[in-house]
Amino acid sequence: MQTQVTKKIDFSGKDLFIGLDVHKKSWSVTIVIDGMEHRTFTQPPDPLALNNYLQRMFPAGSYNSAVLYAVLFIKIFFGSNYNYQASRQDIKNRNEQIY
Repeated sequence: MQTQVTKKIDFSGKDLFIGLDVHKKSWSVTIVIDGMEHRTFTQPPDPLALNNYLQRMFPAGSYNSAVLYAVLFIKIFFGSNYNYQASRQDIKNRNEQIY
């Protein structure tokens, strides 16, 4: 009988960048680790499913995200009555704060 050794991967101290292109029926997710694209996939618009995937595949990682088409993202989580408009200057200011 052969014993199989399984190593647990630990992403402590690693920054994972998660890019989201959100739409009403699906999200396109891109994961970048150490400046290299790891994977791009499409999933249902379910934040819990994405969180579970990240926790399972990248335990203890530091997750950073960027959302494309943020207006729909906000409406998904805050309801369709939420009225949000960001000007190009608002977006530019926010990006400068991040970087």
